[in-house]
Amino acid sequence: MCIIGYLWYDFNVMSDQTDTIVKLIESFGLRKEEATIYHSLTQNGVSTALFLSRSNHMGRTKVYRILDTLIAKGFVTQEVESRGFVFRANSADVFESMLSQKRKELASLEAILPEIKNALATSNVDNSNKRVVYYKGVEGLKQVTWNSLRAKGRLYIYEMVSDMSKYLDRTFSEEVRSEIVKRKIHIKQITNLTDIPAHTDVSELVTNYWEVRYVDPKSLALSYEVLVYDDVVAMYNVRGNDVFCVEIQDKDLAKMQKQLFMFVWNSSQRMRILDKKGTAVLT
Repeated sequence: MCIIGYLWYDFNVMSDQTDTIVKLIESFGLRKEEATIYHSLTQNGVSTALFLSRSNHMGRTKVYRILDTLIAKGFVTQEVESRGFVFRANSADVFESMLSQKRKELASLEAILPEIKNALATSNVDNSNKRVVYYKGVEGLKQVTWNSLRAKGRLYIYEMVSDMSKYLDRTFSEEVRSEIVKRKIHIKQITNLTDIPAHTDVSELVTNYWEVRYVDPKSLALSYEVLVYDDVVAMYNVRGNDVFCVEIQDKDLAKMQKQLFMFVWNSSQRMRILDKKGTAVLT
């Protein structure tokens, strides 16, 4: 029983490690099945399509299609041996090469971005002073959050939860926080929470660009997240998997919302920030 238990544990650990590696490989633009076949080749060395089919429980025709894709992307090399065609995983250098190419593509896009902006500024794109835009889903919420980085100097937030990582993945959230620091956007945040746990590694945001105050929910219960900046008022609510966002561009409305925010801010209680990771408590 002890030997069986050990083997079961060892198998599950190896399975978890494989799943983790496959997910990392997927990050470079491969589908799960492509990442699985590539990883299998790195573990088993030169292999036939038949072996890959059996060891990964995939049809041989499907494996051939996947191998053709991996060859085209530079991840796999096809060779001929006495037993027929065999396949070899290329070294991890292929990831560095792909990353280098992505950097070049990004640099190219950044170079033409000003030209695109100038072209659109004089086109028929709606640049009116008043408009309402609706967003749905997590991707819509990400867009609304990213749009708030346009804020010129100040961003006012009514926050229902401790931080945006409650709704959005941490990687994206930290990228937004880094951009806030880079763009020198000062944040005033009002919450109904009496304590906020540590939530970021962007320490400069916490020490230089973030203030937070508490308002008693009996006075103002926050049922929507609200962002106010420049001429924009954005609101969103997350209930389970249902995400609804609205972004209103209206100079007069934004001005009034800023005044209301400061009215609430001045009557709210200052929260004490305890560390550079964003831990804060009501004192």
